[in-house]
Amino acid sequence: MQAGPDAGTFTARDARGTARAVFHATCRFHKPVHAGEWGQPGIEDDLEDVLDLVTRGRRG
Repeated sequence: MQAGPDAGTFTARDARGTARAVFHATCRFHKPVHAGEWGQPGIEDDLEDVLDLVTRGRRG
């Protein structure tokens, strides 16, 4: 059974560091202090780019 990027699963050597990086990358889209940005043109594209990076970027 394969695991990790070759199998299409997300792995990280430093789980805490990775979690912190994902949190910071997505903060703009879930933290209420940024609510004023949520209606800006292009915000959906920005979110899609971040989600693509987080969900597919680690697969190599």
